[in-house]
Amino acid sequence: MRRVFALLAIVALVACATPGCFGRECDGDVVVAPFGEHPGEGDFIDDATWESMPVMAEWLDFPARRTWKFRIPKWESEHRPFLRMHGYVSPTRVPDRQTEPQDSWTEGTGNLVEFGDASPGNVQVTNDTCAHFYLRLVVRAGEPAAPDSGPPDTQTE
Repeated sequence: MRRVFALLAIVALVACATPGCFGRECDGDVVVAPFGEHPGEGDFIDDATWESMPVMAEWLDFPARRTWKFRIPKWESEHRPFLRMHGYVSPTRVPDRQTEPQDSWTEGTGNLVEFGDASPGNVQVTNDTCAHFYLRLVVRAGEPAAPDSGPPDTQTE
């Protein structure tokens, strides 16, 4: 019986000493400088599709509660709204289907990939979980907005 109590005491001690997602490891952060503004940060697949990086490249670090800000200056200046946004996540920094065992990735859903503050050419992506992943963003934009022709004509006869 003493062994059972001793075992339970050890298990309780280990459980108390091992933090869950209640410590500072889930505080998170925001990457303040928008990704996509500088050379080498993302690229166009075609005129209406942009990717943060190719599939077989190094993905963005996406730890617990991190928020990435993305900015695509060309689409911002053209006032092109986002039609589709896809955040892919992987447990490895460089997913590669050529290796054994094969690395994998999936489209993030729910709290894993949360989109926010979307406007033409700008979007934020947050990992609202306590799990560590790597992120790849692919977005598709609509047609450029018509140039603003100024205030409507208010002349009367």
